[in-house]
Amino acid sequence: MKKHAPIYYTIRTAVRTLFWGGLALGALLTIGKATNDDTPVCQINIYPSRWEAKDAPVNVSECVAPYYWMVLNQDGTWYEQR
Repeated sequence: MKKHAPIYYTIRTAVRTLFWGGLALGALLTIGKATNDDTPVCQINIYPSRWEAKDAPVNVSECVAPYYWMVLNQDGTWYEQR
């Protein structure tokens, strides 16, 4: 078995770390992009058991509720989803 100089092992470790680290980072970024939701938040005011649009009429199928636990109905009502 051939012995290498210590610099060889240092460089080999750096190259392997960069390679596998790059693959892991690429996988994480790909997963993050795939699970990202770009749906805008509904511009509404929340009141007990009802909501109202701030400016223009709101289509709740084209936006998401301001809080993840809310479900908005098109008739202006909302309920908790737990």
